[in-house]
Formats: sequence, structure tokens, C-alpha cells
Amino acid sequence: TQLKFSHPDALERCDLLFLCLPHGVAAGSIAGYLELADVVIDLSADFRRRDAADYPTWYGWQHPCADMLAHSVYGMPELHRAELATARYIASPGCTATAAILGLAPLAQSGLLDSAMPIVIEAKTGSSGSGGEAGPSSHHPERSGVMRSYKPTGHRHTAEIMQELGGDGWAPTIAFSVTAVEAVRGILSTAHVFTSERVTDKQLWQV
Repeated sequence: TQLKFSHPDALERCDLLFLCLPHGVAAGSIAGYLELADVVIDLSADFRRRDAADYPTWYGWQHPCADMLAHSVYGMPELHRAELATARYIASPGCTATAAILGLAPLAQSGLLDSAMPIVIEAKTGSSGSGGEAGPSSHHPERSGVMRSYKPTGHRHTAEIMQELGGDGWAPTIAFSVTAVEAVRGILSTAHVFTSERVTDKQLWQV
């Protein structure tokens, strides 16, 4: 492979650039990165949401490049394959958001979800879901033999789930919590939903 890690100050022209920067950094300097690469894949949360008004609520900062949000594609090929084929800027989805969205998208697309009822999601995550910043949430002695709530309210991945499952003027009500468990990798997402009509197990599996 020709992939290599480079400090942002040492970047050279390339075909494909993965940005692995802390949340909030890429948003302020995106123009420079787009000049360096034909396609940019951003692993941070900076361009996951399409509405700039959501960033103060879910991330705690005003978006400095709101015009770019309309040109960013949410990097989930199961839902956005055609858009990704021609995208210049791809926002890589959050981990627990991915686990929840992939499990619920077929139901949302089928129209079977009762739009008047909330969707309750509980995700269990290993330490790799804590991100790259070291701290108690990723430190083995703090996690060994322990299960604990991790951001049980206001988790920023809630916004991604609402965005990707909603449509046609409908924004689902999401109750989302995460539990940190003694594991390194992997996420188990359990979702409780209400259907708009009675369905059999076989019908659900077909969806």
C-alpha cells in the first residue's frame, strides 16, 4: 500500500486524503485540504450533519464553514452509494450511529415505523468506540470488569440517527443511550420500535 501517515503541516498533493483530526479542527480549514486531494474522507464529526443549526446543540460550537455542509456526503454506502461515487468530501459516520442506523434503516424505509412513537436505542460499546483521545473511558484498569453508562443523554450520535432515518418531513424521536462494556472492539445496538400495523416475524425478516 502507498497509504502513509502525515502531519497536517507536511501534507502533499494526493488522490485521496483521510483526515484524522480532533472534532472541530477540519471545519475551520477545509478549503486547504480540498486543494490537496481529489477526494477527502473526514473521520471527525465536522460535516456529518447537514444543518448548521444543529452544531451548537449537539457539538457545542458554531460551524465555521456551513456552506460546505451541502456538499458533504454521509459516508454510509448502504444508504448513499450513488452519492458517494461522485463525492469530493465524505463525512465518515459515527460508530454507534452506524450500528443503530443499519439495523433500523430497512424499517424506516418500509414505512412500517409508527411516526407518532419514539425509537428507543441502547448500544453497548467496547473501548475502541471511545475515540483517539486517551482517558478513563479507554483506560483498561478503569474498564476491566465494569459496565457503565456512557453519555446516557445528549449523545451526539443521536443527531446522526435522526437525520439518516428521517425523511419526507418526518424527524424521528430518538431516545439513545450507550453502555461501555469490557471489550475492545464491537458494538451491540438494541432498538425498540413500534410498528404502524401488526406484522409477523416473517414479514419483518423480509423487510
